[in-house]
Amino acid sequence: MKKYLELISIFEEMKSHKSPEQIARKHKVSLGFIMKQLKMGVPIEHEHTQDNELATIIALQHLDEIPDYYSKLKKIEAPIKKKIDEQYTRIQKTGNTYTILLSWRSIPKSIQMFFPNMKRPTIEEVTFEINKIYPGAKVLSYKPSTLDPTKPYLISGEK
Repeated sequence: MKKYLELISIFEEMKSHKSPEQIARKHKVSLGFIMKQLKMGVPIEHEHTQDNELATIIALQHLDEIPDYYSKLKKIEAPIKKKIDEQYTRIQKTGNTYTILLSWRSIPKSIQMFFPNMKRPTIEEVTFEINKIYPGAKVLSYKPSTLDPTKPYLISGEK
């Protein structure tokens, strides 16, 4: 019952927010400025919820604290986004994913790796691929597995 009451309290706190007009008056900025920030903020808050009303409430709460919250967020994230150059490769349909247990610098690690062949790779092949990421690592064991999106995942190959 205590957990339920805590959740209700959090939900009620989430629902309470000031209007854009009140926020503009509080920070002595124009309503147009707050509306522009709100327009920037709602799509960002959709990362947390698909509910448009809740995303708007979250954005208003941020703007109540910091009226230019989303402009500042954009400035902070811009250099980070430039540095991230993610590439993806379409995984071949034939092949197997293996969970590999290894030791690297005396630290045990578990990682998944996709091998694009139907035959089981040898320990030497697995070690060769792992050493591309963890130089000098020792493969302790490897076994076929299904893909677990919560674990690191690599694709073996030439690239």
